[in-house]
Amino acid sequence: MIYIAFVEDKLTQSILRNILDRKNLNNAMIVVKHGAGNLKSNITEYNRVAKSQNIIVLRDQDQIPCPPMAVDQWLPRTIQNPGMIFHVIEHEIEAWLMADRVKFAQWLNCKVNEIPSNPDTVIDPKQKLFSLVRNSKRNELKRAILPHGTARQGPEYNFELGRFVDKHWRLDHAVKTSNNLKRFIKKLKSLNP
Repeated sequence: MIYIAFVEDKLTQSILRNILDRKNLNNAMIVVKHGAGNLKSNITEYNRVAKSQNIIVLRDQDQIPCPPMAVDQWLPRTIQNPGMIFHVIEHEIEAWLMADRVKFAQWLNCKVNEIPSNPDTVIDPKQKLFSLVRNSKRNELKRAILPHGTARQGPEYNFELGRFVDKHWRLDHAVKTSNNLKRFIKKLKSLNP
């Protein structure tokens, strides 16, 4: 069966593609919706399609107090169709990147103890990532990832982090550090193949 996934941004797309490939679910189409608002406006339609198709929706928790509350605000679990996985990332997708602490530290050229031991509890993982990059010895990452002027992120943010995901990030290590990621993997296993 083909899987259709809807995500907020390109970084989430890179991570989800990596996860699906490692779980031998590489027959998935991943659509980037460019923001939570675009996901939310179509969530009812995605759920309708999930009656006959496996649908994955991934979004960041953002400022909502807890992931279950974020799910219920958009699509209460009681009305979700069997083919629907609607998962809220605790707090932002960057937490899943940092969950492979050893490889992330090596990539940044910093010490492992500088990477959060429990990235799920970091309230603003993107800002933490910026802080780590600022302290990195890798100037090319600073130019690529850190925001300049009024930009929210650097010009090569998605490219560089996507490259890290493709070449270095290890799902089997990340799930040991991120319970949120572990829960998502468990949900994936529940879908019909």
